[in-house]
Amino acid sequence: MTLLTDRYDPPSKRELIDAKSSMSLSASGFRKVFGRHDEDTGGTISNADAILAGYMAMTFARALRDRYGDRKITAAVATDSRPTGPSLASAIIRVLVSQRIDVRYSEITAIPELLAAVKQESELDGFAYISASHNPVGHNGFKFGYSDGSVAGGSDATALIESFHELCESEEPRNIACAMHDAPKDKLQRIYDQIDASKTLFYECYRSFIKSTAAGGEGPGGDAHFLELRRSAATRPLGVVAELNGSARTVSIDSQILGEAGLSVRVINGNPGEITHRIVPEGSSLDLCKDELQKAHKIDGKFILGYVPDNDGDRGNIVYIDPKDGAGHVLQAQEVFAVACVSELSYLAYTHWDEEGHLELNQATVVVNGPTSMRIDRIAEAFGATVARAEVGEANVVNLARVLRKEGRVVRILGEGSNGGNITHPSTCRDPMNTIFAVVKLLLLRGDSRKPGLYEIWCRVTHQPYEPDFTFQDIVASLPRFTTTSAYEDRAIMKISSEHHGELKSRYEALFQETWTTIKSGLSKTHDVSGWQIVNYEGTEERRGMGNRDPTGKENGGLKVVFSSENGAEVAYIWMRGSGTEPVFRILADVEGDCPDAEEFLLKTHRQTVERADAGR
Repeated sequence: MTLLTDRYDPPSKRELIDAKSSMSLSASGFRKVFGRHDEDTGGTISNADAILAGYMAMTFARALRDRYGDRKITAAVATDSRPTGPSLASAIIRVLVSQRIDVRYSEITAIPELLAAVKQESELDGFAYISASHNPVGHNGFKFGYSDGSVAGGSDATALIESFHELCESEEPRNIACAMHDAPKDKLQRIYDQIDASKTLFYECYRSFIKSTAAGGEGPGGDAHFLELRRSAATRPLGVVAELNGSARTVSIDSQILGEAGLSVRVINGNPGEITHRIVPEGSSLDLCKDELQKAHKIDGKFILGYVPDNDGDRGNIVYIDPKDGAGHVLQAQEVFAVACVSELSYLAYTHWDEEGHLELNQATVVVNGPTSMRIDRIAEAFGATVARAEVGEANVVNLARVLRKEGRVVRILGEGSNGGNITHPSTCRDPMNTIFAVVKLLLLRGDSRKPGLYEIWCRVTHQPYEPDFTFQDIVASLPRFTTTSAYEDRAIMKISSEHHGELKSRYEALFQETWTTIKSGLSKTHDVSGWQIVNYEGTEERRGMGNRDPTGKENGGLKVVFSSENGAEVAYIWMRGSGTEPVFRILADVEGDCPDAEEFLLKTHRQTVERADAGR
């Protein structure tokens, strides 16, 4: 591997400020458009952006030193498959090396693979991952983390952001450029020469990790559960279409690990960097997978599932075949997470079954973000489990799960239902492999005379009839019925002028007291709502009551209005939040039942109230 240019001319302070001004900084990462425009497929970045990446690397290097002192420190660095990844990686690696930090670089690597390696390999003290997740191809960014193998969130994320701002103010661009120039070339060349070895290490760590996660644990017990899954696949053959869209998953474990579980796999768009459609795996981005699954199913009936990841490979949404007509269908993001929850809660019961058949998982909690559909609450209630909610952002959900585990809760599954995918403990990020294995376990683990299988357990706790010859369509039909806005459809996206979201929320709350009468009347045909409550989310905290928001004054979290019936049951909500990674403001509605008219009415009324609040009326 040849080193990229070592020529970095320092920009002026004004050029740096201009480059930095378009960045989004949040617990989800540091992001901006590094290409010439949103959809730029060229790999060139400006000199100012290269130095800006150097500032981010210097921020992370100092955080590593603050955490680990003067001892030897090793950081893993990897990219998704965006064309600007290698240039940004070069800038990051140079700065880290200049600060006496060793680097293991693996080029294009799915982020779940990188995090699994950091979590398991004692030599790795942290990571820098270069990606803009689901954002368009011209965007890119950085996620940082430490030896626990999770993206820095909460106070760690806040500290990184504040340190980055301070560094940009205090450090001259020429000093960052000098650090990049001064990195020893022999050490840099060694890092690039060891790319294949680093990739192999990360790959094997990840393969072992996913195998144990899918089976519910390491050691003989986990091996036995995985073998049970493989035996079930031998008697009920199952095929999966993986439409990888040129993502980082093209060079990951997917085909091997699914094959080891006894599944047949057909890969589409399996060359890294060949991105053929929109990156976010929602809506039209799933059409190609649906079409290819229909073709595969027509040739071989065992192909009934397909998935599409985003570019960094941590989200995978699902398509499936309805056996009645052989047609492909898209499983909406909220339903993907719901199916995974049904599977993993059933799996907890299945793997802890006793002779009395105890099903109640009263120590289990599902951790989700604020805009996850309340269908998850209904699923958890059926098992005797609870639901806890955090602010949008995977790091917030992961951190809340950690807090609850320390309190004695069992958190097997967590995630952001609004975005699809799921996190299965001990993973610390979403992973399509965990999602696929959740679906596969639900389909294949059928039980025996000693205990029921997963889907039969679900049918028992929800008092639904169980048919032994069930299909995936039957599983989908068994889910609690809710109608929910997709977070990525045009109706869910607004542009607002208010810069301080706390002030916007205050105006919204004042206006909502008028809006309530309209909503109560409009929902009367389908839902007998009698009350409402404001809920704010900040980090890992859920705050109920008007004005009960972040006392630090940032107030960037989501706001939800929950509607309840006379008996206190929560039956619908509306939600809003400014994105931390895109220049948009998102709104969403969720209502119990197959009620598209009620959902549309709620969303329209919600939008009108946000617009009035934004205008100061």
